[in-house]
Amino acid sequence: MDIQARKKILYIEDKAEARALVGRLLSDIYIVLEAGTSIHGLELAREVEPDLILLDINLPDMSGREVATRLRKLLPETPLIALTADATRGARERALVAGCDGYLTKPIDVDRFPDQIAAFLEGSREKIEEGDTGDYRRQYQEELVEHLESKVRELATIADRNEYLNEQNKHVIAILRRQKKLLEAAARVGHTITSILDLAELLKATVEIIGEEYEFQHCGIFLLDSSGEWLTLHARQGETVDLSPAERVRVKTTSPSVIGSAIRDGQAAIAQNLLSEKPAQKGLHLRSTRSEIALPLKFKDRPIGALNVQSDQPSAFSVEDIAALQALADQVAVAIQNARALQALEDANRELVRSKTYEAIANTTGEAIHWVANKAAPIPGSVVRVREDIAASIGVAVEELPESLSEDLEMIEVAARTILKIKEDLIGPARQQHPEAVELQALVKRTLRQMGIPPESLRLYFAPGLPQARADAAQIETVVNNLVKNAWEALSETSNPLVLITAQPDEDPAFICLQVADNGPGITPENMEKIWVSFFTTKARQGGTGLGLAACTEVIRQAGGKIWAESVPGQGARFTVLLPVWKGSLHG
Repeated sequence: MDIQARKKILYIEDKAEARALVGRLLSDIYIVLEAGTSIHGLELAREVEPDLILLDINLPDMSGREVATRLRKLLPETPLIALTADATRGARERALVAGCDGYLTKPIDVDRFPDQIAAFLEGSREKIEEGDTGDYRRQYQEELVEHLESKVRELATIADRNEYLNEQNKHVIAILRRQKKLLEAAARVGHTITSILDLAELLKATVEIIGEEYEFQHCGIFLLDSSGEWLTLHARQGETVDLSPAERVRVKTTSPSVIGSAIRDGQAAIAQNLLSEKPAQKGLHLRSTRSEIALPLKFKDRPIGALNVQSDQPSAFSVEDIAALQALADQVAVAIQNARALQALEDANRELVRSKTYEAIANTTGEAIHWVANKAAPIPGSVVRVREDIAASIGVAVEELPESLSEDLEMIEVAARTILKIKEDLIGPARQQHPEAVELQALVKRTLRQMGIPPESLRLYFAPGLPQARADAAQIETVVNNLVKNAWEALSETSNPLVLITAQPDEDPAFICLQVADNGPGITPENMEKIWVSFFTTKARQGGTGLGLAACTEVIRQAGGKIWAESVPGQGARFTVLLPVWKGSLHG
């Protein structure tokens, strides 16, 4: 076979012996190129544009999945095949989600390997079950977020690489004068926006810089909402749009505007002469706009929004403009995702700090109450003896002691017993666990009978065949009592009050999910963060101590379960408890 007609296979693998084996198996048929690092592999792929790429998943610095994602962007039509010893569950699916077209495991079957490669070159592709794509995509996104900190530390290296890319861009755009101006502007915009990690600041800076660098009349960025049906204008530069506020903030993805078309088709949409276009095509244009382009903002081929640019000149956008602006839109999309990822990481970090803070407060409070209660424990007995000693010393019966003295002694005794009750409510129950098999349906109904809530205000659902829970029945009854009592008290000013209690197997078969919900006013966001802290209460006037949920948390934690709350103000609250399933052993 003529060497120029042979297809090129690039193998990215850090182990020399693995590269040597593939070379022996394929070099008679193909031109086999090798790369020992992910960076070398990316550079070689960009330079030679091979017909097929094999890559190991467990590469140093960058994982094979990350390399696949980058290669999919660089060479969208080139088949990418994972060749790895990783046969763990989900490894294949995560690789396909990341951009691979096939998954081959080591050790290589030397008899089948050439035929497998030929099949991929001829168009064979592996797919994921449709319903599983979202789960594995989320797993892959979580993997990328976990790598974020280390990637941030590599920004200096990436900056050097960006400088290299800028120089290459300048060399290329020197060929065409107009394209040079646009691509130089794109490089400056990209360099600026990639250093901004606050989303609002990023969007504002992007539209302003594009307007300045490209000298366009107007620039706007639209982002898809969570429903995927609407695009909302988040940042704009230029004149005020010629629509009312209600009309100009959102665009339907199904609309005939260039913005809707760009999202639906996944490519640039242009209106070159708005004076001759139908009104429905004009979208969010300015009075003086004559031509308009919308470019999809995509991350890993998934639309996240659109970049809208307008000019006061008809037919203002050439083919070169579209290519330059789409390259810029791709940078903007990556910058937006980076900002979102960083925001999610910061939110998670704040939540972790908040959780640890509340845990420390609870532990410290428990220790303090324990110490105080130990000091208060002898007081009730001492008060009894003091009464008797005083009565004996003055020769009267205990009932005949002076009223003021009796009141003082009673006040001391009540205060001491209150401290001891607080200790029992907060610490005692969770330290006296006696795990057993618990029938939740019977336990809940028994607890409700003792509470006196009107039947018409209760709605119960217990899944058929509900397994038994592994817990201390007395303590779980206390938890149910607290949750239902809180729900009922929250409904004091609600017409048609309703408490909904459900119990069913959790998605994790090791747990049972028990929920208590109400249709009351809900919990405000600021209080949602405080309800688990000892002594926090919104019912102090009704005698609340703020210990119920704190005690519930400790009981459920020691039972090996979880508890959390969800609420939308004005739409009630729902408390969820996960309890382990009884497996017939106290040590299971």
